[in-house]
Amino acid sequence: MMNGNSKFNVFLNKVKNKVKNTLKIVNKADLNTNSTLDASTPSNTILDPLTNKIYTKSEDRSLSELENLYYDVVLKQNFYDGDYGLDWNIAPYQKLAKVLSSTFSPKQHIDIGCGLGLLVKAMRELGIKSYGIDFSEALIDKADQSTKKFLTAATAEDWIQKASLNDVELVTFTEVFEHLPVSTLEQILTRLHQSYNKKIFLTIPSFGFDATFKLGIQVNEDNPTWRRDMMENIPFKNIVLENGTPHHGHITLASYRWWTEFFLFHGWSRSRDLEEKCFDNFHDTFKLYNWNPYILERTLTGNQLKTCIKTGISLGTGWYNYYQGEEFAGRWSEGLARVYFSESEFVAKTLRLSLSAPEINYIHQWNILITLENLVRNKEFQFTWKTHFTSSWHEINLREKLVEVNINLSKQDLEPIDDEIASACWRITLISPNFCPAEYGNSSDSRRLGIVIHSLELL
Repeated sequence: MMNGNSKFNVFLNKVKNKVKNTLKIVNKADLNTNSTLDASTPSNTILDPLTNKIYTKSEDRSLSELENLYYDVVLKQNFYDGDYGLDWNIAPYQKLAKVLSSTFSPKQHIDIGCGLGLLVKAMRELGIKSYGIDFSEALIDKADQSTKKFLTAATAEDWIQKASLNDVELVTFTEVFEHLPVSTLEQILTRLHQSYNKKIFLTIPSFGFDATFKLGIQVNEDNPTWRRDMMENIPFKNIVLENGTPHHGHITLASYRWWTEFFLFHGWSRSRDLEEKCFDNFHDTFKLYNWNPYILERTLTGNQLKTCIKTGISLGTGWYNYYQGEEFAGRWSEGLARVYFSESEFVAKTLRLSLSAPEINYIHQWNILITLENLVRNKEFQFTWKTHFTSSWHEINLREKLVEVNINLSKQDLEPIDDEIASACWRITLISPNFCPAEYGNSSDSRRLGIVIHSLELL
């Protein structure tokens, strides 16, 4: 159910490019004679200062109210009817197809929420077997005749449940998730997790800062409710309305952090290495079209964690790229490094770390602390990490060639709070106060203050 216009329309493009003007709420006291608004304008009016187009922001709505709005208004065949999408062009999709081909080299690809099938067409131009799914028959009817035969009209959740994805090497959702309510997104991610074990590429309008892709859409001080929701780590309760209907069909808006933890909750973690590769190679393309990307892989189970250092799967923040040389192979870590794993029933385990500090490292002794946390949510889909274990400080002599550390992780049984729901996602954090660049002088290579993790596994 892709709304390509949400990527390329003037409103979103220009607002993201000039973040200081993002969705400024116009107060009556701020009106002046040059404004297109007058003193009777409601205080919840939103003015796009670049197009001078007026929108309104809804009152706080619950997730169930937003879901009802989706079924009553957006999930209708006539919502994307008329001239909707006729001004889209294939050029951005051709650039995206090159990004996907270079990053994943897929032989077969499915674009869910394909709209007019422009990405499908662009992928096929590169020799990739590409197919598209979209709920909107009206959009598919507008597709190019040469592409239409590769498109299917169906809702994402129903199609995923029935389809065979064995030969599919890449699934994409480009500007799709913001059009769907949270309950539908849960169905999609859960059903994909049951039937698909390869990579997912998404672009979603995402607010705030991201460690890999840097600045998303900024929410300024004139938009206090969205700032409030970002601080509380929940999807936005207010949505943008145009003539009383969701602007471009956008139902679910949230921060980079919220989307990342939403994926983790449902068994998908971001692929650190592939995202870094994408950012390094295609940053200009993402910036040009204001795409906020995510690359997902299934989160490793506890028994699979021994592969994480080499593959990068399930690693969070705080890691450098995998290095393999004559003297050692592993990843440099920073002062705080995280790794995720999936375990529905956690039992006591031993975390085994194999680490060292090559001569580039200045520090002779290293103190390390380990924490174990579980991702939980409440009925508003507010995600938090609940600490179940914190180790004592371990002092390590870094001048030994190789150090092996074994830490017994015991899960503390904590009473659930109110409507709290636990997930199968766990997070291990490696913390060291020795990572203090200010105390050790300036260096162009901050790895001088880190250690190399050669292996990490749960036993």
